[in-house]
Amino acid sequence: MNSNIMKIGLVGFSQGSYAVNYTRYLSTLKKVEIAGICDLGCSDKYALECAFITPLDFSKELDAPLVHTLEDLFLLEPHGIIVANETIDHCRIAANALQKDIHVFVAKPLTFILSQAVSIKKMASNSVLLCGNPLKYEQGIVEIKELLEQKKLGNIISIRIMINHQAMIHQEWERDPGRSGGPLGTYGIYLIDLVRWLCSSDMKTIFAFGDNYMYPQIGSYDNISAVAKLDNNIMCNLQLISTIEYKYPFVCLEIVGTDGTVTTNYDNYSYLFSSTKSVETGSLRCSDMGNAEISHFLECIRGNSVERCNIDDMVHVANGIEAIDKSIKTGLPVDLEVINM
Repeated sequence: MNSNIMKIGLVGFSQGSYAVNYTRYLSTLKKVEIAGICDLGCSDKYALECAFITPLDFSKELDAPLVHTLEDLFLLEPHGIIVANETIDHCRIAANALQKDIHVFVAKPLTFILSQAVSIKKMASNSVLLCGNPLKYEQGIVEIKELLEQKKLGNIISIRIMINHQAMIHQEWERDPGRSGGPLGTYGIYLIDLVRWLCSSDMKTIFAFGDNYMYPQIGSYDNISAVAKLDNNIMCNLQLISTIEYKYPFVCLEIVGTDGTVTTNYDNYSYLFSSTKSVETGSLRCSDMGNAEISHFLECIRGNSVERCNIDDMVHVANGIEAIDKSIKTGLPVDLEVINM
């Protein structure tokens, strides 16, 4: 086999669209080969519920061998793997691969448990561990990040992020907060990691409310509102809404600075920047976040880039998720745990 060919394997069908769409995209790229499809022994019924295709049919579609255990996938000698199984097992799968010097992309989120993230962080590895966060590849978010780096807003005073996404309830594992993290564990990365990335600062204190309005079957909050203070005194307003069924922007973002504001709700333009001097629109919105994530993974493996969402980011995400959960349960503000690595 040509040594320039990069072999990538798939692990799991639980996160259906991530599993099939990411792997299909890889299969269209030059110098990339699908090393194998690992279904982790799941039934056809389980795979169909999650990904709308059986493991055997998917392996035939991509002309890749089908295996049922992680060990058998490793025997196929992949250079990297895409992890798309149930969230609670993401870290275990990633750790097994990293110990064998295999590069890992984990579909959002890596974990919602702080101890799991810290455990992976402590592993010495020369391999890539890219953690999924599609919004870090969204055109508007990237352009806003550039505005902030150029100091066009001056010093940031406050940031507001609202994420609107229906709760994932179709599969049994999604309805179980112990396996999926519930809406907070699933979508908390969008709130916490974006704040950290855009503001270049960590959350210090957070106060949150949460309740279940529409999906009693998930046994957890489906709507959350939180206020937080960052290390550099930026104030945050975070909302997770997973009960809106009509068409509505997936993410609304507003950042207020000393020299201007920037907002986006992803209708036509990627952002709107306003100041005392001018009003500017960003480019017309057109993003394929999923393909961008996978392309970035390949560039990281080739040594041409570094992980846009790394294990340090995920340690802080898990820390924030646990703090939000604690604040909701106690009704009190929570100081985030100081992580000494």
